[in-house]
Amino acid sequence: MWKPIDWTSFDVVKKIRSHIKPDKVGHAGTL
Repeated sequence: MWKPIDWTSFDVVKKIRSHIKPDKVGHAGTL
């Protein structure tokens, strides 16, 4: 997954969660 260099995987998950149902997205290791 492409992400800005200063973003953590958690930042990416947090951003995705704000757009879709939270129960559908979780952290599954290194992205």
